[in-house]
Amino acid sequence: MLRRALLERAGLTAMLAGLLTWGPAWTLHAQDEAGGDEAPPAEGGGDMGGGAPAAGGGGGGGGPVDETQVKELFREGIRQYLVGKPHDAAIKLESALRMDPPGDLVMFLRDEAGYDVLVDMLSQPELKHTALRIMELSKGAQARLQRSAEEIQNLVDGLKADTFDQKMEAVHGLCAVGQRAVPALIENLRDNQDPNLGASTVVTLTKMGGDAVLPLHQACRSKTPFLRQQAALVLGNIKDQRSVPELKRMLEDPAELPEVKNVAAQSIQKITGKTISSLMHAKEYYAILSDKFVMGHPSVMPSVYGDYVLWRWDAAADAMEAPKDLPEFAYNELLATEAARDAIALDPNYDPAWVALALAQIAYGVEAKIALEALGDAVKRGEVDQAVLDKAKADLAAANRGPFIGQLAGRQNLYRALKRSLDEDKADIAVACIEALSGIADPNDLPPAQMGYDRPGGSRMGYPLVEALINDDKRVRYAAADALVRINPERLFLGADRVIATLGDAAGESSAPPSKRRPAGSAASRSRGCPPSTAWRRRRPSPPRTASSSTPARPTRSPSRSTSPARRSRWWKRCSIR
Repeated sequence: MLRRALLERAGLTAMLAGLLTWGPAWTLHAQDEAGGDEAPPAEGGGDMGGGAPAAGGGGGGGGPVDETQVKELFREGIRQYLVGKPHDAAIKLESALRMDPPGDLVMFLRDEAGYDVLVDMLSQPELKHTALRIMELSKGAQARLQRSAEEIQNLVDGLKADTFDQKMEAVHGLCAVGQRAVPALIENLRDNQDPNLGASTVVTLTKMGGDAVLPLHQACRSKTPFLRQQAALVLGNIKDQRSVPELKRMLEDPAELPEVKNVAAQSIQKITGKTISSLMHAKEYYAILSDKFVMGHPSVMPSVYGDYVLWRWDAAADAMEAPKDLPEFAYNELLATEAARDAIALDPNYDPAWVALALAQIAYGVEAKIALEALGDAVKRGEVDQAVLDKAKADLAAANRGPFIGQLAGRQNLYRALKRSLDEDKADIAVACIEALSGIADPNDLPPAQMGYDRPGGSRMGYPLVEALINDDKRVRYAAADALVRINPERLFLGADRVIATLGDAAGESSAPPSKRRPAGSAASRSRGCPPSTAWRRRRPSPPRTASSSTPARPTRSPSRSTSPARRSRWWKRCSIR
């Protein structure tokens, strides 16, 4: 269905190609601030008019690139994909990329193909990595197209020009700038007195595609009904699945005006192809979106193009706040946090939203820790000043609240977050979840020894902690064993026989000298409420007996692992916004 829609759109694009790309090109500076030496695009060059950059040196520093051949290969690859031939499409697109085209040419072809086409490619095994490379190669050109607020405003004013050429130049320039131009365009949407300006603004935002989505979500929260209506209209034109939660929230708002709800309903139907009555609640879509952000699912991440910004709406001023630049490593976790908070705002008792919030904040803490360690190593090598590290520590101080947020969500939701991270093979997040659980878990959470590994769940919420003992990643196993020692259950539980063996493995593999190792039964452990390891040895179950024995045999590892590809596939299927 999506491919058919893309074909229809491709036919329309072919008819309008001259209209959308005609006019003076949006040229790059001959040299960027870093001293780049790429030549600006030649005006009017290329078979699509002035929108494409001229051939120049490739990204790898090779000889001149045959721009015409790159375009032909790229466009043929897109055509092959749209007619259902992904293998042939991959051959053509990879052939174009192997010619080492410059970033500005890749960005032009990326925008020409369209955001929805590239997102759809990410679901195809033959094309996933090709689509990601196209996104990556266009980042450098996108960074060089950043403009000052004054330059952006001049481009926005160009939409009021009298001549067609001047308007098209402004449209191309604003699309090249990307999401940082959206706040100025949003102000144009308020004006319902100038239909020509409004139409030009809607066309520009629609042509921006995924770059405009997140700022437009914030505009949906304006006090101005006409602005909310226009924002919903543009989101329907873009057809980005990230917009479903926000549009559904507008539909569920009892204070929203009927005319705004009508546009929101039409936009949701354009995106999902479903009737409104068949959709889930907005809080469910927000929780799913948060999960996809925190797991870095490509369907919600590829429109960034190297510009990592958080947008928020100032309710008092009824205007967009200044964009907040985010570190790349934390971008998806912070977007996940925003989506989870939106779900909680709709229903504070909705457990999946708390699970999503715990996962997002814990993942943020993990990423921040890794980044600070890398920065610390750079300081030791003399590559970075200590002041940079100190500033980064101050900026990332909030990242340390991940375990607190997890505990605030409640231990049942924290167990669910652990299960989610195990299913998705997110070892670092799983370890952080386990460490947070070690401070609040109850011994009665753990499943009894008679349950067996092939009977997950049961009446015990703590099964994910036991499951972590047999995880493929040794960091997860070691963290689970240490947490179970800290929980200190008084009765046998499933996996108790594995705890001491796992801790022994951890001690044996430690790179630290024996004098600096901290055994499970050390004074430091006991000071934190952990029993000495000898107590665990006394409670260790005896070897399995014969089938006639009344004592159950030692539980065996289930052949069906939770981290199997089939389980992961089912997880993403459940997470799909439909």
